[in-house]
Parts: sequence; structure tokens; C-alpha cells
Amino acid sequence: MSDDPEISGNGSGEFSEEAVKSRLPIRVRGGEIDGEYLVLYTAVDKKRIAWLDVKIICLGIIKEVVGDFEPPKSMLRNLVRGVMYGEKESDRQVPKTIRNVYLVDIYVGESEIPYRIDSTLFDYRNLLEKLDFISINNFRKMFEKLAKSATTSRFDKNSAAFLCMRTYDLRKVGSVYDFDLESLEARRNLEKHIPQCDLQFKSPFMEETKEENESETQDGAGEKKDDKKDN
Repeated sequence: MSDDPEISGNGSGEFSEEAVKSRLPIRVRGGEIDGEYLVLYTAVDKKRIAWLDVKIICLGIIKEVVGDFEPPKSMLRNLVRGVMYGEKESDRQVPKTIRNVYLVDIYVGESEIPYRIDSTLFDYRNLLEKLDFISINNFRKMFEKLAKSATTSRFDKNSAAFLCMRTYDLRKVGSVYDFDLESLEARRNLEKHIPQCDLQFKSPFMEETKEENESETQDGAGEKKDDKKDN
């Protein structure tokens, strides 16, 4: 760990707000897998990264309030509620609509600045052969593909729980800043996290992948038979 106090935190095992905010992640808009390399599309250019250089991958789930169910306010409705129930519209607790935003931090080499994938902003088309109509399905397929390719990387507990569908172990946080703290802590304590070889993959898309692989095997066998006939 660095001797720089700005990098090392405040000496209590916690990181200062300035230290975290000074390490803004590199936003990733899309990507593809090219053999032994991961290609990430940023706002500026394409980054070609060897899988061997990927140190740890972290998953964050942010609970984000996107709206509420409150109908349009009206003087008549306020008057009726006041007469019937003795309460004002402002006294009512309005139920909120909450969605989960999935973030993936990919740490490369010795850098403490991650490449970050935001599930709501990522273009899956170059990473997935088939896109699903449901966004979370595309995210899961993408994350599984990354995890299976990053054979020398480590993964945080949230990643492991997500990959084997242990929903009861998934940790959700209330802000991106909370995830920033956890992600940076994971980067600085690699040995505490899970190597790829210890991950358990359980996915609703396993059968789909199996069928695709069997189809490719059959196609290859058919090509070999045709070659023998020609000879």
C-alpha cells in the first residue's frame, strides 16, 4: 500500500472522501472479447486489455429511487380526504418506485482507477450474439461471459453470489459512493477475495449455451464427414 496519506486513507482502515472522489472510474460504453484480450469502449477510445492483467472484478447493486406512485394533486381530492379521514395530502407517505442499477468495476494492473460498466448505459451488442428484451438478462449474460474469460482474476462476494444466483447473499447499497468505498477496499485487499477457479456458475441461460455448443459440435462433425467424402 502506498505511503501517500491521500491514497492510504486516514489510518483507521477507512478511506477519506477526497481519496475516493479523486479516483473517478473510467466509464465503459461497450466492449468485446478478442481471444486473450478484453476490448473496452470508453468515451475517448478503445482499450485493449490482456485478461492476465485483470486483477479483480467487483459488482455493485445500487438501490435507486426513480419515481413514486403519487397521482396528480387536486384541491377537490385534498378536501375529500380532509373531510373523510381528517388528514392532509402532505401527511401521506407516498410509495416510491425503486430499481436496481448494476455496476461492474474492472481493475487492471496496479491501477486503483477501475473501468466501470453501468447496466443502464452499456451497449451489449458486440459482447452478446443474441440480445434479450429484458435488460437484466443481457447484463447477466455479459457478466457471466466476463467472469468465464477472466480466469486469473479475483471476484468480490457480490460477484460470486450473483453468478451462482444466491440472491439472499446479494448486498445492495444506497448510493454509488458506498459502492466506490467497497470497490476500492476490494482492490487493496485482493487476497481476501475469490479466485475465478472457485466461482460457481448457475444461470438460467445454461441450457441455451449448452444447445449452442452442441449445435456447433454437430456442425463441425458434419463438415469433417463432408471432407472425408471429398477425399
